[in-house]
Amino acid sequence: MEALEGYDIKISPAMLEKDLSAMRNETGLSFQNAPIVYNKSPKGYHYTRAFSITMPFDEEDLRLLAKAAQTLNQFKDISYFNQFAGAVDKVVRLIKQTKKSQVNEHQHYILFEKVPYLRGYQHLDLIIEAIENSKCLSLVYQKFENKPSAEFSISPYFVKEFHNRWYVVGFNAGKNEIRTYGLDRIVSVSLSYDTYEMDESFDIEGYFKDCIGINLADGVVQKVVLSFSRAQGNYIKTQNLHRSQAILKDDDQELVVQLNVIINEELIMMLMSHGDHLKVIQPVSLADEIKERCAKIVAKYAYIIN
Repeated sequence: MEALEGYDIKISPAMLEKDLSAMRNETGLSFQNAPIVYNKSPKGYHYTRAFSITMPFDEEDLRLLAKAAQTLNQFKDISYFNQFAGAVDKVVRLIKQTKKSQVNEHQHYILFEKVPYLRGYQHLDLIIEAIENSKCLSLVYQKFENKPSAEFSISPYFVKEFHNRWYVVGFNAGKNEIRTYGLDRIVSVSLSYDTYEMDESFDIEGYFKDCIGINLADGVVQKVVLSFSRAQGNYIKTQNLHRSQAILKDDDQELVVQLNVIINEELIMMLMSHGDHLKVIQPVSLADEIKERCAKIVAKYAYIIN
């Protein structure tokens, strides 16, 4: 156990005995029947015959593990994610010392977009704990609008990140529906004594599959056809706007793509971010909405005289 602590691995005597028993007897491991016995004279364990466990990692695995630890490091201020970074880091160090790998785990050459401050991060650990243990949450929630805060209970299903903001999706029994709550609008949160069972038919991975962002709006999926300038089209081809993106036309003049999505505020804002490089072809209602918003933008600058 002291030797293991040198690798930053701390376990109890009971866990050590359990692991040794598993190595001897369990059949689901990558090796079978480790010949481990206890010798009373030196008071230690040993193998009764030549035996070794092949580490299922090669140099490429080590390199990828080091990258994983570095990637997780961007969430170092969130203790829930930090524990994973530490676990990966321990594995990398253990295998490095075993195989004397030359992987440089401290080299930083991937830069991530960082948010200087985001209110609500402090609630993430408790929310994840509730999800893992199927515990209900009591929330005090304050919307951005000038409305009084509300207190209610939810059964949290999962958390989602979008544009560096975090959200919890859960069932609100009072509203009898699944809703999404921004962590930055949670005034306080606490674990409830109540537990819940999530409907087995609920599809976490597919919940937001038909929209961009976290707003399901009316839930109606529509065909959206967009025309991009040649220059902007190169970016759209290398990073799809949505999983449903399909190219309808690609020539020297324009790139025309089709999306099958729910039309929500996030989609509109994303489309407007492309400025005059984009024209909405279908549906007409979406084109009119973009046109109206552009007119309001122009009106804000009417006071400027050339």
